[in-house]
Amino acid sequence: MHRIAIWCAGTLGAVALAVPMLTFAQSPFISFGGRVMSINFCSHGAVNIIILPAGFFPISYVWQAGTPIGLPPTHPGQQVLGLALPVPIPCVGFGSHPPIWWGLQVIYGGTSLI
Repeated sequence: MHRIAIWCAGTLGAVALAVPMLTFAQSPFISFGGRVMSINFCSHGAVNIIILPAGFFPISYVWQAGTPIGLPPTHPGQQVLGLALPVPIPCVGFGSHPPIWWGLQVIYGGTSLI
């Protein structure tokens, strides 16, 4: 009887620890935030932004014209935060040999006024 109680307590503890991870894994979006390092304009009306989050490596995001909430950042140094899809999309620049930036598509975003 004592072994069953220990097994039940261990299983219940493992489930209690796993529930927050399971609910987080079901969200299709990635949250992001940080300081805007550069802004690149794309030929199809989107804006590619590269931000420096709290970590060490800059990350690229594509702010499309159809993003329902929020305006894209206007200058480097602004703070942004929001949600993005985890699938990279291309952003083609201007010119005869246009650069192509890849970034995660912004679904919801907000910027600071500064």
